[in-house]
Amino acid sequence: FVFGSEIRAVLASGHLPLRVHAAAMVAYLQNNLVDGLEETFFAGIRRLEPGCCLLVDNAGTQCWQYWDLEIASFPGEKPTPNTIATFKSALDAAVSSHMVSDVPLGVSLSGGLDSSAIFATASKLSSTPLHTYSAYYGVPGPFDERRYSDQMIDRYPAQAYQVCPDGN
Repeated sequence: FVFGSEIRAVLASGHLPLRVHAAAMVAYLQNNLVDGLEETFFAGIRRLEPGCCLLVDNAGTQCWQYWDLEIASFPGEKPTPNTIATFKSALDAAVSSHMVSDVPLGVSLSGGLDSSAIFATASKLSSTPLHTYSAYYGVPGPFDERRYSDQMIDRYPAQAYQVCPDGN
């Protein structure tokens, strides 16, 4: 049994041959994601999922989840005005507490729900336009959120910086 915080540490042990895990590569090429996969690109090397424990002893291995985020689901129910006000107040306080600065403020803006909510809230709390930083990869596709970040930049004043890393 070999373990490490990075795959290169496991490979450096010399106890495993360097072999490609074909099914994991195919899954990546089909979905363009590796998040949530227990398998890695290397045959015989697996990752321990977040919130899990692994026990290795003479009887073998046992893996179990020791923690999970419980998400309440209320199908058909709409949030009450009080729930909305409580959430907005908490979001305003959290964002405001991070806006103390002697230099211009910036936000990493992917266009996703989290970064858009933070940017919108910070924009409303700021007396000057914020800087936004966004990275886009390749051509637009199903996981490209560029149109959403562009909508946010159109709605709130900002000095927008966008880059498209090419790997060079």
